[in-house]
Amino acid sequence: MENILNLKRNKRESAEEGMGRARRKSGVKSLLKNALILMVAGAVVIFGYVAIAIPRDWQAVFLTNDQVYFGHLAYWPLRSTATLKDVYYLQVAQSLQQQSGKDDEPGIEIVKLGNEIHGPKDLMIIPKGQIRFWENLKKDSIVMRSILEAEKTR
Repeated sequence: MENILNLKRNKRESAEEGMGRARRKSGVKSLLKNALILMVAGAVVIFGYVAIAIPRDWQAVFLTNDQVYFGHLAYWPLRSTATLKDVYYLQVAQSLQQQSGKDDEPGIEIVKLGNEIHGPKDLMIIPKGQIRFWENLKKDSIVMRSILEAEKTR
């Protein structure tokens, strides 16, 4: 009789050990799954999510100081700044000598960032709070035609 009780006890203990192993395996899978989720979430935060603007598109970026710049905008939702590359801006072209009797209005020309006296790189890092809004430029707009013409001559 004692042998039968020992066999039943051994079977019960063996079954409990098997269930314990199954719980441990399930726990390990759950732990790995949670670790993977945390790694992906961390990568999203570290790399600043995804850029909103497609780098091939050209944007007009309107700032709070009423300046407008044109270029390729990269805007990450989780960062405090946006980046503008291939930067151009508009400048009023004034002739040094006025011709008498003519009421010519000054022309506006497109200028590539980088030729200024302080020699900036062709990149602007703009605090998001300084951006009023931006617009994607159409390929056939006057500004885009001027930019493409300037790009050809560079």
